[in-house]
Amino acid sequence: MRKYILAFFGLALLLSACRIESNIILDINEDGSATVGAEVGFDEDMLDLVSQNGGDPADLLSELPNFDGEEVEPINRVEGDMTFFGFTTTVEDLSTYDFAGLQGETFSEFIYESDDSSATLTATVDATGIGDFGGGELPIDPSEITADLFSARVLVTMPGSVTEHNADEITGDGTLIWNLPLSGSVDMFATSTFGSNTAPFWFWVVVGGILIFGTGAAIAAVMRSRKNSEKAVAAAAASYQQPENEPSDDSSQPIEELPEDEPSEGIEESDS
Repeated sequence: MRKYILAFFGLALLLSACRIESNIILDINEDGSATVGAEVGFDEDMLDLVSQNGGDPADLLSELPNFDGEEVEPINRVEGDMTFFGFTTTVEDLSTYDFAGLQGETFSEFIYESDDSSATLTATVDATGIGDFGGGELPIDPSEITADLFSARVLVTMPGSVTEHNADEITGDGTLIWNLPLSGSVDMFATSTFGSNTAPFWFWVVVGGILIFGTGAAIAAVMRSRKNSEKAVAAAAASYQQPENEPSDDSSQPIEELPEDEPSEGIEESDS
C-alpha cells in the first residue's frame, strides 16, 4: 500500500507540499476475532491535485491489501482537513490469520495469542525505501519526504486493558499507534488483560479519585463537627458562669431576725 502511494504521488508531494496518510487498522475482540482494514487519507490540496490530473483517490482501493475476510465495509470519512478512503473486513480468528500471504505490503511477521484473560501481539513491519521504487529510477530523495508530507501508521485496539506496549503513542480510547518509517522495519509488541475481574485503567483512576475525595470530605466533616461541638460547649459554659462583682439575680432576700419581745417602758407587769 505505501509502496504504491509513494511511487505514484512522491514527486507531486515534493512539488506541491500536499499530505498523504496511510493506516493499517486492527480492532481485536476478546474472542480472538478482529476487524482488519486499511485506509488512505488525502488533504484538500492533494485531492485537488489528483482531480486536476483526472484521477480519483477511490481508485487506490484496488491497491490496498486484500485481507480476504468477511463483511467488507467501505471507509469514507473526514478528519480535520483529511479525507480517508479504505475498507474494513471481519476476521474470525486473528491467531490463525496469515498476513504474510496478502497482496501488498503489510506484516512480514505477525503473531497473536490469547486465552480467557489475556492477549499478546507481536509483529514486524518491513518498509521499502522510496528510492528503491521503480528499480531506483524515481528522482526522489527519501530524506526530503517528512512526516508533514507523508505518514504511515499501524493502529491497534487490543481487547481489555493494555498492560504493556512499545507503541509510539496511545490515544484516549486506548488505541495503540506505531509510526512506520520509509525504510527499515518496526517491531511491534503489546499485551492486555480482560475478563470479569478486569477493569480498564481509567476505571481505577476514577475509583481512586472518588476514594481520595470521599476520605478527605469525611475527615473535613468530622473536624467541622468537632469544632462546632467545642463551640457549643464553650457557649453553654459561658451562659451559666456567674460574672464577678455582680449581684445575684436571686430575688429572695435574707430575712432579718426580729428581736425578742421586750417589755415596754413605763408599763409594769401586772400581778396575775
